[in-house]
Amino acid sequence: MRYDKNGIFLHSSCSALLKTLFFLALMLVGTISCRWLPGGEKKQPVRIGAILSLSGTGSHLVDVRDAMVMAAEEVNAQGGIDNRKIELIVEDSKSSPVEAEKIFLRLEEQEKPPLLYVSTLSSVGMALAPLAARHQVVLMGLVTSAPQFAEQGKWVFRDYTNSQEETRVAQRILDTLKVRQLGIVHLDDPYGNSVAKLLGQSFAATGGSVTAVAFAYDVTDLTPQIETVRTMQAVYVVGLVGHIRLAIRQLRQAGYTGHLIAASGAANPQITEMAEAEGVFVGIPLVYNEDFLFARQFKNNYQARFGKPFSHQAANGYDCVRMIAGLLEGNEVSRQNLQFLLSHGFLYSGVQGDYELKAGSQEIMMPLYPARIDHGRLRLSQ
Repeated sequence: MRYDKNGIFLHSSCSALLKTLFFLALMLVGTISCRWLPGGEKKQPVRIGAILSLSGTGSHLVDVRDAMVMAAEEVNAQGGIDNRKIELIVEDSKSSPVEAEKIFLRLEEQEKPPLLYVSTLSSVGMALAPLAARHQVVLMGLVTSAPQFAEQGKWVFRDYTNSQEETRVAQRILDTLKVRQLGIVHLDDPYGNSVAKLLGQSFAATGGSVTAVAFAYDVTDLTPQIETVRTMQAVYVVGLVGHIRLAIRQLRQAGYTGHLIAASGAANPQITEMAEAEGVFVGIPLVYNEDFLFARQFKNNYQARFGKPFSHQAANGYDCVRMIAGLLEGNEVSRQNLQFLLSHGFLYSGVQGDYELKAGSQEIMMPLYPARIDHGRLRLSQ
């Protein structure tokens, strides 16, 4: 167990080999320092390539960038990672897998490419995963829920919730509401399709009837989809924040009076602050729990720094940087060693609650809890 200045961080599921290597690393600090400090030069920064959705359909994920910047500044102000500064290389994928691939390859051609990459959106992450494997570099997928992403080999890790967790909390809400007829309106991409399929199977297994209808990534009018599900006892919406906003608004305009349930994206302030979102059920991470002190401190600092409400997507970016800093503290900074450390698992307490990466897994799971939007605020269900 180890705590460090970069936040509460501890290894759990580590093998005896990793523990032995950790103590050897402490004994060999001088040797490692000499390796990274030829001639007494300043230590090289820890470079993180952040290929984020700053424009396009996923433009709301600019929050991820802002929080990553805040976390890097905090770590650097505390001395960095063993006196190495974190250097964020932020690039806009424009929410496009093709654009993201171009950025990745360009960064790899630099004299000093990033130690690891961070991406947002399932479609972008799926496009970058083969490149990460080819170049043997860790790729962390934030706001990336498609199940297939975590199946792309040892260099690819999801740091977010997943489709199974979205399904679990949605099914719990449906059971509580005693829903027997469910309409699912979902984005036609790996994320939306996987949640729709898993939830449909889960709900049907309880004896309920399901009607699912998809929409395109660039949809601007959901009238046909709404007509298909408007007689259902409940409607579940899954997609990006902009899609969920559109669906909720149009469902209300169509006079829908059944239960509205949405994927975790609906916890974003862009949705909770909508008048039409009143009463919508949603799965949320613990960062929205006002009794969680660590999360409240992050919320206050983020809002003071950027002058806007925080979101769990922002918290995802913040926790990712702090987590990587804690993992590398006292350890060799290299692509191979970072993958080695991740492969042996850890526990981490961040602003989103407790994360666990089990040894041999590619999933750093962010758990969700059932909640309801009440006058612009998220209320956890009892």
